[in-house]
Amino acid sequence: MDDFDFSDFAERFAGDDEFERYQKLWEDVLRQLRRNQERIADRLGAVREKIADVDRRVRVIGAVGVRVTVVLSALLLLTGLSGIVALELKAWDLPRTSIRVLEGLALLILIVGGIGHVVAQRDSRLNRRVLLEWDTRRTALNQQRDTIIGEELATAINEVLRAQGIEPLTSRAPRLVELDNAQITPVETVRRVLDFIEQHQASAIGLAGVRGSGKSTALRAVATRPHLRDFAVLIPAPTIHEPGELIHILLQELASRLSLPQGIPSLGPIQSTRWMPRLVLRYPRAAQTRLSPVARKARELLDWLNWEVESGTVAKLVGKVPRFAEASTERNTKRRSRPVSQADLVLRLRELLRLSADTYADRRVIVCIDELDKLDRPEHLPSVINEIKELFHIPGVHFLISVSTDALDAFERRGMPYRGTFDSAFDTVIFTDRLTQAESQLVISARAAGFGERMASFCHVWSGGLVRDLLRIARAAVECQRGSDEVLSVPVLLTRVITAELVAAVRSALYACPAESPDLKSLCALYLALTSSPGVEQVVTLPLEDTENQILRDKAILGLRLIAVAERPEADSLSLVIDTFATAVDRLSWPRPLRELALADALRVSESPSAGGTDA
Repeated sequence: MDDFDFSDFAERFAGDDEFERYQKLWEDVLRQLRRNQERIADRLGAVREKIADVDRRVRVIGAVGVRVTVVLSALLLLTGLSGIVALELKAWDLPRTSIRVLEGLALLILIVGGIGHVVAQRDSRLNRRVLLEWDTRRTALNQQRDTIIGEELATAINEVLRAQGIEPLTSRAPRLVELDNAQITPVETVRRVLDFIEQHQASAIGLAGVRGSGKSTALRAVATRPHLRDFAVLIPAPTIHEPGELIHILLQELASRLSLPQGIPSLGPIQSTRWMPRLVLRYPRAAQTRLSPVARKARELLDWLNWEVESGTVAKLVGKVPRFAEASTERNTKRRSRPVSQADLVLRLRELLRLSADTYADRRVIVCIDELDKLDRPEHLPSVINEIKELFHIPGVHFLISVSTDALDAFERRGMPYRGTFDSAFDTVIFTDRLTQAESQLVISARAAGFGERMASFCHVWSGGLVRDLLRIARAAVECQRGSDEVLSVPVLLTRVITAELVAAVRSALYACPAESPDLKSLCALYLALTSSPGVEQVVTLPLEDTENQILRDKAILGLRLIAVAERPEADSLSLVIDTFATAVDRLSWPRPLRELALADALRVSESPSAGGTDA
């Protein structure tokens, strides 16, 4: 482990504007990276190995292409030389037997070269496609490597600053967004999904949770795990207009994924000493067997899925000069789109899944479908789920499908009872856990260098542990710091972030409130309280009848009390307050009795002089 290469980190640290202000800390950061090198090697080592493997495969394809070109050029040259020698011998009036031998040799070389040219053209098209696919994979791996480097650098910088007693807040954090290849959370949800997959030969897993709770990141985590990556397909929020369209999308994506060659043999030193005869004699067969049965089947399905092909070939051998010949081939191909029935799609997809499971017994096929509830017509949800059910429980095949509980609740309220359809379709339904305080701090620390741990804890509280809201609130804090000429304290930052969000929400509620509503006066009072000198006492007593307005008032109470907690000098030990407030924010959307109970707990804990616990 001592020889772990940190040159990528040094290059990124020196050349990235995000880390520019921390250049003087490089030696301290490097020491911290070395302390974390076991974790870094675990995360980065596999990615580096995959990049090296892709480069090796591309070099092999390139070497084969060069050798084919050399062989065909040599054959063409030999054909020309043989013809010239035959003409010269004829001019010298040598025996006809020698001339015919040379003419026959020239014709044989011409025929072999023509066959090789046809095979080479076909394989060249295959190689171009393979190279494009490998280039796409390498780009994705490079992005994954760069993301890991950025996350580990930011984490190391934050650890160095914390060790020096500095509680900063950066004004630049370009990675505080939902990135596909960023550190994946929530960890516990991913662990439960993978455990279920590991323990079963086949499975159908539903992943449910509120919007922003990390369902999409959990799906990406499963799809990009090192031992699952080769055969994982992720379908993000499919747009479906007709019955069977999702099956069509699945077949297209899975066939594209499995059509990539799984291995290309290296060219060793022994092979390199006798490559020309091997290439001439075995190249046509090698071109046919390079792909695995699964890859060949996947490519056939892609052609079958997209096109009806009408093709014809005309070969002719025309004599132009006595005892000489010219070979030529004409090929005509017509393509048109193919209409395919749903039954055919299901049958072909099951065949491909079974073949893959039988061929790669030690590998799984993971099919991940994200946000199935986002359909153009929600009433199609039961039929779409029933279509997918026909593919469940093929040995070696696992389905992981996410849906928002918000959407299911909305369907219920609109008289469309789809929750039972969703729950009954799967072997298990796993609900995404909200982030813990430690996980929220890890997410922010990995994505923003110079983001203090204490401010990250308050971002966790106000987000209620939702990944999307956590990143949004952290970005708002960074924007506040960027807009200020001086370094802002945590209480000031928190006040600005919370007040701005609450004022915007109340303003929207005012615009939507009818003039005759009894809530209008209280909403106006709430708006004035937030824009003047906000205080909890002014807000608690405001009477509101509409449920959404009551939730808004309760959220304002939590926000204002959280600001008061942050302003206390003894607010260094916050674990109990953080957990209680995060629970109250989470339960704002729960039924009223549970919401009010959580609110009361948060207010009680915040008022206690002994509130606290272990250091946040």
